[in-house]
Amino acid sequence: ARGKAKELRFRLWKEAGEICLYSGKPISYAQLFDSGQVDLDHIVPRSLGGANAPSNLVVCLRHYNSLKNNMLPYQV
Repeated sequence: ARGKAKELRFRLWKEAGEICLYSGKPISYAQLFDSGQVDLDHIVPRSLGGANAPSNLVVCLRHYNSLKNNMLPYQV
């Protein structure tokens, strides 16, 4: 499962153009796999009915994910 998680993280990062979709800031390959800097986030939070599926996941910088918290991206 660990390899699949890394594969998903890499794919989402590439699809996002190697940037944090919440801030527009670049995410380096090194940051991507540094657990302290980058998160996989549910775009629509699970608590609001969001699916636990790749189509509802995004790679983002942890700081900007914490600002989003339990809201939809447009609410931040």
